[in-house]
Amino acid sequence: MPTPPDQYQDRLVIETPEHVQFSYELAGLGSRFVALLVDMLLQGAVLALLIGIILRLPRLLPDWNPGITVWVLLSFSALFSLAYFIILELLWQGQTVGKRLMGLRVIRTNGTAIGFSESAVRNLLRLLDALPAFNVVGALFIFFSRHCQRVGDFAAGTLVVRERLTPLPEQNHPAGVRARELGDLAALRAHLSPEEISLVERFVERRYELAPEVRHRLAEQIAARLRAHAPALADLGPEEIVEKVYRATR
Repeated sequence: MPTPPDQYQDRLVIETPEHVQFSYELAGLGSRFVALLVDMLLQGAVLALLIGIILRLPRLLPDWNPGITVWVLLSFSALFSLAYFIILELLWQGQTVGKRLMGLRVIRTNGTAIGFSESAVRNLLRLLDALPAFNVVGALFIFFSRHCQRVGDFAAGTLVVRERLTPLPEQNHPAGVRARELGDLAALRAHLSPEEISLVERFVERRYELAPEVRHRLAEQIAARLRAHAPALADLGPEEIVEKVYRATR
């Protein structure tokens, strides 16, 4: 009996160029709302402080026009809200303070990390969500769309997913060995493409969801690419190499 498509509405499976499938749990309306609420409260606190400073300008500058104060407040509020989301999503690879607390991350629909253009598009369209009618429309889009996307996600080609991170074991090595490794890892970062970095991240974060034989094969494939650029890592096992590169890129 065929499986109804909507049965997998809360999960997305993405296949890498190496023909390995990664499964992502899509973020629902509730967790996204809480994350947004945290971000809005944080923005509100910062804006209140900065607006208080701006409102003192007429006292400090006798020639200051009250109309300019209103214009500055409106412009600054809109730009600050937009910059908050874009800057944090770029610095934290798809996360804001609220998303980090809720264990959520924005990714492209192919599973790779978002860039400036995706973040800018999805957050420019977020301004529509501030309108009362679009708040309802945005919530309906997330609730009924196949991949829990709002309008901005559709336009930017992005998804919001839940993270299930695997804690990495701490590894202690002699100082000299660690120094050589750090030097090699610093050089290695310059040779890695965004797609390779994304592959390393997805493998480490989701490797225990893979079948053992697939996990070992993929680890060896990724490690083979990395050994050539990092001689100090050549004697390590495949997964240990990938873990170290993951730590360096994070």
